[in-house]
Amino acid sequence: MAGTRLRVSVKDRSDLSGFANVETCRPHADVPIASESELLVTGFSTWRATSSLTAMHIVAPDGPIFSLYAWSSSHPDELKALHDECLGAQKSAVAPYRNGLEVHLVAVPDCRGELNRNTCFWGFCCPQSEAYYYKSLLEMKRLVVVLDLDETLVQALTLAGLKERLEGLTRDIEAETDPHRISVLEEDRERLVQNYDELQEFALQDTVTVDGVTIQPQWGPTKSGPRPVLRLPVSTRSPMPEGWSSERIFTRVVPGAKHTSMLVHVRQGWNHLRDALLKGRDTARPQLRYQVYVCTLSQRDYAHEIWRLLDPAGELIPPREMAGRVVAVPPRLKKRLGSVLHLQAPRDLAIVVDDR
Repeated sequence: MAGTRLRVSVKDRSDLSGFANVETCRPHADVPIASESELLVTGFSTWRATSSLTAMHIVAPDGPIFSLYAWSSSHPDELKALHDECLGAQKSAVAPYRNGLEVHLVAVPDCRGELNRNTCFWGFCCPQSEAYYYKSLLEMKRLVVVLDLDETLVQALTLAGLKERLEGLTRDIEAETDPHRISVLEEDRERLVQNYDELQEFALQDTVTVDGVTIQPQWGPTKSGPRPVLRLPVSTRSPMPEGWSSERIFTRVVPGAKHTSMLVHVRQGWNHLRDALLKGRDTARPQLRYQVYVCTLSQRDYAHEIWRLLDPAGELIPPREMAGRVVAVPPRLKKRLGSVLHLQAPRDLAIVVDDR
């Protein structure tokens, strides 16, 4: 589509407007302005952490889809003022487009070496507001970390779940003939029996008795009443499978509903990961270097309570931001970065920690 003429207009700035030729940068590229006669620039995006060209290559990793040049060699100064302003201030000119997209014009030198080299723009296309989100991450030098909960950071068990596991282990033991295997399964059953007895006591009395000592919970205020939370010290004897810490946490998802009592085992290494995420703080600034999200296939109340156990002081996710950053995905849906970040996800700036 070389030679297609387009008028570039800047809202409230007639001195920056002009005509240009549009050319595709890639074969078969879908140029969103191909059928338009005018591209209306309604704002600018200023990039402070890096050049506008580098930033837009991160936002739109497939690269530019079209280029703009002065519409003829007889008018070499068309759009030169807009080009100089964008290049000097490291900003891109933003024009909204249909279907939730926007076009970013980035001023670049003309690689063709022609007379109108000073009026060359590359056009990048991305979902609206995506560049704004990238800009905040780049300026704060921050990465997004998305964490799963179940079987990744925690193993949460209810009385019903423990009972089902015990019944299954009993059947396995009865069907097993290998003595060594039977011994391993019996150890697992002993551990689950201990867990079941402790959780049953917690559900009925809000306490757990270990070695003859009754341990009282801490009570945390919630909108629906005080919630009991009981953490057994790591030093307490608690045989666990490899990969899980010996710390056991008892809690109740719905404070007034004893059947929502749960025993939570935390994945071994969580404290090290949490410390690493917190140590990402820049000593010269209070901001974290990691923006943490949680995405899990579970109910919202459960996800929020588990995260409160993992981050009790709200250092990784402030309590006021939990509603937007701890996301419970309905079972019928798939977990996607877009559902967590509520926009086209910055894959190049995101780390996902999940067991599958």
